Amino acid sequence: MKNPFKSRFQRWVDRRIPAKNEILLGHRQLFIFASRAGWMFAAILVLMLVGATNYQNSLGFALSFLLLAIGLLTILKSFSNLAGLRLTGLAAAPVFAGENALFAIMGKSIKGSYSVGFGYEGITQTWVDFPPGETIQFSIKFNTQHRGWQKTSRIYLHSEYPLGILRCWSWLDLQQQVLVYPKPIRPAEVDDLLDGENDPLKGNIQPGDDYEENRRYQTGDSPRHIDWKIYAKVNELYTKKFNQPKGNEIWLNWDQFPGVEKELRLSYLCYQVLGSEKSNQAYGLKLPHVTLGPAQGAAHQQHCLTALATFGKAVDEQPHIKSPKGWFYWLRVLYAKQPGVINDKK
Repeated sequence: MKNPFKSRFQRWVDRRIPAKNEILLGHRQLFIFASRAGWMFAAILVLMLVGATNYQNSLGFALSFLLLAIGLLTILKSFSNLAGLRLTGLAAAPVFAGENALFAIMGKSIKGSYSVGFGYEGITQTWVDFPPGETIQFSIKFNTQHRGWQKTSRIYLHSEYPLGILRCWSWLDLQQQVLVYPKPIRPAEVDDLLDGENDPLKGNIQPGDDYEENRRYQTGDSPRHIDWKIYAKVNELYTKKFNQPKGNEIWLNWDQFPGVEKELRLSYLCYQVLGSEKSNQAYGLKLPHVTLGPAQGAAHQQHCLTALATFGKAVDEQPHIKSPKGWFYWLRVLYAKQPGVINDKK
């Protein structure tokens, strides 16, 4: 059953704090509520006032009103700590499904902001101090589950500066998204793309036999192509580069895996794209209604992986964004055992 309070609260947050790539925190974005220590402070203050009234103790009244004044001033200081903080969402590098995407955020405060916690879904991941006038960049992890363009949930931002009795917090949407490639899975019916003979099932990936030149060793180069004679002379690794025979191209075909479920088939093709790029051989990709001609290099690999990630998805299609779970979830965030950390039992 859908929670009407949660939906109404989410709509209210969307109206009050609309999604923007750059947000300047002010009175519309910030909320202040007492922390656990704050409620304890208030209870002790009430008891002190009751005791001072009962015993007509002027010193008790003076101390009680002094603490009350400090509490009221803390409200202004808590708001002032975060007000004026400008946050900008930066682009995230593509990842494979199941990996954590790193969403970078850049923040700057003219007068300084201290002890600011950031995280997703009520879980604080990092604490950041923003010295006056300095630009600070940090990252927050977001777990990805499915391929395609994936948006983040709202960022939970909070601080209990300066005394810990009040929590100033907000939910922000910096309009950040990440491209998620299919999870690469090695096909069970196809051998490793980097080994074996020139077989049609392997896409004809054997490199040419004509020696062309030597180049410095790069991560991912096959150990079989290392020129050990040069290494013995200069103590540096060089790789033998062979030219590519005409017509000996790799074609990674959607129809290569008949009867396989779509997402698993895309994972197989993703694995083959990564393997083909390491083979020093031009390769192409054939999908229904999409064909990428044979080529090689980081740009071509990215085009192929992007085609696999967005296959069958509309350009503007976005995954469902999970909203906070359960009744009064935001109150659970405010009064968690650790600031901003929900300790759910699984």
